[in-house]
Amino acid sequence: ELVSMASHELRNPLMAIRTSLVLLHEELPPSLPPRTQQIVDLATRNCDRMVELIKVYLDLARIEAGAAFEKQEVEVEDFIAGIVELNRPLGVHNGITIQHEARAGTRVIGDEDRLAQVLTNLLSNAVKFTPAGGSVRVWAEPKGGDVRISVADQGDGIPEHFRGKIFGKFAQAEGHARGGSGLGLAISRTIVEKHGGRIGFDTETGKGSTF
Repeated sequence: ELVSMASHELRNPLMAIRTSLVLLHEELPPSLPPRTQQIVDLATRNCDRMVELIKVYLDLARIEAGAAFEKQEVEVEDFIAGIVELNRPLGVHNGITIQHEARAGTRVIGDEDRLAQVLTNLLSNAVKFTPAGGSVRVWAEPKGGDVRISVADQGDGIPEHFRGKIFGKFAQAEGHARGGSGLGLAISRTIVEKHGGRIGFDTETGKGSTF
């Protein structure tokens, strides 16, 4: 209740501030001094970041509080292919090739939107940490009565001192931050565990990580 109230009381004023900034930007003369333009742009970007952070934190609070999942049968091959296609422009923008594979006919029971949230987060992280010209691979394989979906990058790997903290809230390794809220992996873990699953990773310094 506290998180919900705080988010509501913060989000509404921020949205009003952002609307004012947009109107200001539209009404400013084109001959505006560059420094003034920079200040308006900086304020707009920071306002957007705060709105997004509140949205993400509220989402995590709802999931942790037991928000209902709409579970149904999910065809894994189609699911992965759809998420990869949605994120392919991000790969192209960063000079990264995204490859995927999954066995046809493999199905799981879950909330497809929430599972998409997890896979999208892992995929975007993999793209962000893979150097230009590299590739990211996504695949699925049966493991007993479960299905394991893996996302592998070609980044620097996760620093050893940070590995035990990586699923914590607001966790970003020093020197490895790439923007974002620091809540993506915390939300992903919560969603996976609420489905009765597990999430983890393998990593090797200088060679990359697989989640």
